Amino acid sequence: MQLTTQGDRIHSAEEAFDRLLPKRLRKAARFWTAGVVVELGARWLEAEGARSVLDVGSGVGKFCTLGALSTGLHFCGVEHRADLVSIARSAAQSMGADNVSFVHARFPELDPCAFDALYFYNPFQENFSMRRDQLDQEVELHPSRFERDMSAAERMLKDMPVGSLLLTFYQFGGRIPLGYSLLRAARHHGSILRLWRKDSAELGYGYWLEEGDRVLRCERSILTSKSP
Repeated sequence: MQLTTQGDRIHSAEEAFDRLLPKRLRKAARFWTAGVVVELGARWLEAEGARSVLDVGSGVGKFCTLGALSTGLHFCGVEHRADLVSIARSAAQSMGADNVSFVHARFPELDPCAFDALYFYNPFQENFSMRRDQLDQEVELHPSRFERDMSAAERMLKDMPVGSLLLTFYQFGGRIPLGYSLLRAARHHGSILRLWRKDSAELGYGYWLEEGDRVLRCERSILTSKSP
């Protein structure tokens, strides 16, 4: 199934993808990126020259599979729940998405520099959720896990080469180095999709912080708002 137009085609592909999921995961739709957001983000990345994208916390693979069908980019999803990796691989194969792969691992085990772009759909927030709001309890979920993973993610952003792209939805959740510039932003499904580019290896003494509709520049305890 190759997507060639926007609108109805992405909705049809999303419905087809969702039908491939077990019922319990179809009910957990809030954990997966909506189709229209996938297509917009993937096309942004393609327009900025990306060729390969790492989805950190890829879940059932919806972002990767629909993004691969929408563009010529290669997507790799890394996910710590083994059953979701198996479901993602099966769904991608059923949808005919060839330019996608999934890895069962902790994301720090991968080399981020092997990719042109990173995608974060606030993957670490589940560590703070009540048990009833978590997808399941099959993996470690705890505030201390959040701290470890966020520290690793922030190091990942620092280590990415100049020119790398960062796509976030429902906020990154941590500190984005000042060497990154905000290129695009759009509101969808109750939050902001943002595209960043690393323009400088000089990271500065502060950082950007995504907070709802705003992006805050945090430097020496001074916060200033930045518009898209």
